[in-house]
Amino acid sequence: MITQLAKVVQQQSHVTWVESLTSQGCETCRTKQGCSAGLFQKWFTRKPIRLAVENKLNALEGEEVFIAIDEILLLKSSFALYFIPVFGLILGSVLGHVLDTALFISGQELFAISGGIAGLISGFFAGKWYSTRVMHDHRKPTIIEIVKVANNP
Repeated sequence: MITQLAKVVQQQSHVTWVESLTSQGCETCRTKQGCSAGLFQKWFTRKPIRLAVENKLNALEGEEVFIAIDEILLLKSSFALYFIPVFGLILGSVLGHVLDTALFISGQELFAISGGIAGLISGFFAGKWYSTRVMHDHRKPTIIEIVKVANNP
């Protein structure tokens, strides 16, 4: 399981929403020494990631929690995000080149480039379909530990 520190921001009927707390880097980032990755993080900060999670521990809004996600789900997501579009790009380029050669049209790379772009776009759509249809199963991120209890008056 891969874990991340997060904060509970909203609770709805059966869904608990958390925002991941941004990573502060390693100890040298906190002391402002070392590789300057902390400097890049300060320049290119992004909004926190908001996730719907299973809340079996009944964490309340404002509490800091550890969430966990299965490694297999992360690997499947990476596959959908990276491999499928790249495979589409290569397949489209090869098919475009074969089509150009079979039709004796130009001898240029126009068909290979066009096929590659079409394959890449098709790969993005196939990856999106894969992630929404095939990966949509019961394995959601789960709250595994409450770290800091909220101060409720």
